[in-house]
Amino acid sequence: MIFVLLLSVLTACSTEPDQKDTPQITPEAVQETDAGKTEAESPKSAEETVPEQTEQIEQPEEEDLYRYLSDADSGSYTPLYFPKPKQPEILYYVNKAGKSSYEKIMLASMQGITAKERACIWIGGNGGSYDEWLFQIEEDFNVEVMEMFTVYDLLEEVIDSFEGYILYDLSDGTSLNVATSLSGIYRAIMVDYRIEDQIKEYGLECVLDVRGLDDQWLYDNYKDKFGQGEDLLNDQIMLEQRANENDERYYTLRDYAIFCNMATVYQSTSDLMASFLDKLEDDSILLGWGDGEKYGEDKLGIIAAENGVMRVASDWASNLTVLSAFYPDGNFLQQTETDPETLVTENKHYVTFIWTDGDNIQWTNLNFGHHPTYWASSSRGKLDMGWGINNLLYEVAPTTMEYYYETASNTEEGKDYFVVGPHFAYAEYFHPTLPEWTEHLNTLMGKTGLKYVQINEIMTMRFRREAFDDYTEHENIHGLFYLEY
Repeated sequence: MIFVLLLSVLTACSTEPDQKDTPQITPEAVQETDAGKTEAESPKSAEETVPEQTEQIEQPEEEDLYRYLSDADSGSYTPLYFPKPKQPEILYYVNKAGKSSYEKIMLASMQGITAKERACIWIGGNGGSYDEWLFQIEEDFNVEVMEMFTVYDLLEEVIDSFEGYILYDLSDGTSLNVATSLSGIYRAIMVDYRIEDQIKEYGLECVLDVRGLDDQWLYDNYKDKFGQGEDLLNDQIMLEQRANENDERYYTLRDYAIFCNMATVYQSTSDLMASFLDKLEDDSILLGWGDGEKYGEDKLGIIAAENGVMRVASDWASNLTVLSAFYPDGNFLQQTETDPETLVTENKHYVTFIWTDGDNIQWTNLNFGHHPTYWASSSRGKLDMGWGINNLLYEVAPTTMEYYYETASNTEEGKDYFVVGPHFAYAEYFHPTLPEWTEHLNTLMGKTGLKYVQINEIMTMRFRREAFDDYTEHENIHGLFYLEY
């Protein structure tokens, strides 16, 4: 994979990993190219220069940073992409440990439906940084956390939120996604037939039996029911997710899909996938992930881009109904910015090291932040380092983005600086939707203090200068890192 910063003359080479894989990289390798996770790129951006040649720009006082709207004022916030629940007041905490697959799926559906009124359920036991995110929310927003020991304890607490249940069969590999697609519309929790008798004891009735139904049935029966409304499939955001009983993605991300009324399928690059994507508005979002091992990540990105949709790797993400429920009031600012006027430019080349997997929301929320091999490494802060981060976190998980900004190294020994991670919005396929998307990108970059973008393209791309101009004509986009897949 070739990387070129479209601001100067140096180049470096590497490869990009599978979006879903957890990279294995040691602190000692932080300055080496390793499976595409840490890249030597060039030249060095103004924000990532040698400490002795830069001056620190005066930043606002800490109390002016990372403000959030009150619950009462949240109605004034209009997201660009991600619908947001109301901020939680109480979080019912249920640890998924020891729960059956059917209980975890039902729990995720309860989480999504209740969020239509207000975010109020947190699924624990997901590992990684999730316990830290919960603690951050509890402390910063005075949210009460109340533990529920069983899924059925929780059901008794919130049962008035549900109109019944949708019956599915996890073992058929398809009906779970149909149930996910319709759960929010019907306000009906998802129940596998194996635990149906237990649920009936609570007085809930079956509103729909989707056992044996699949993505084709969903399209045939709901293709004319995409739009914006409580009884419609969302025409601005969609989920691709596995529905395999041997893969824990049977429950991840489904809370947010149900909250948003997302059509949920698993079709990767098929004609049926293209038909679903065609039902979405231009400049929409496809969450989750397809079968990259079988079809290739580039093909997953291309089919979305051809339909004017941006694919966002997120299939292992959890608790997005809670993480998205906070409303930034103003801009987030990086604290490590340096003044480009102080640079020595004569007879100088600058080299920057950039961690490139920042497009991946699940990775940012799960293992990256508090793992001693990655952001929590003792080696971080010992050199100037660039990090890819998804600008969409400002909407879908702003407290997570706040954490990274607040903990970024900012010393003479080393600084951390963020750039926009490589979205799967291939310019040569995304056109003519690209100008609309880059306009929204520019808006979010202004809100998050990001100035440089990694763009992911295909090795056989038809190099069109105007596609890059669609990015750089905007005031907040100062330059591009070109990643050739």
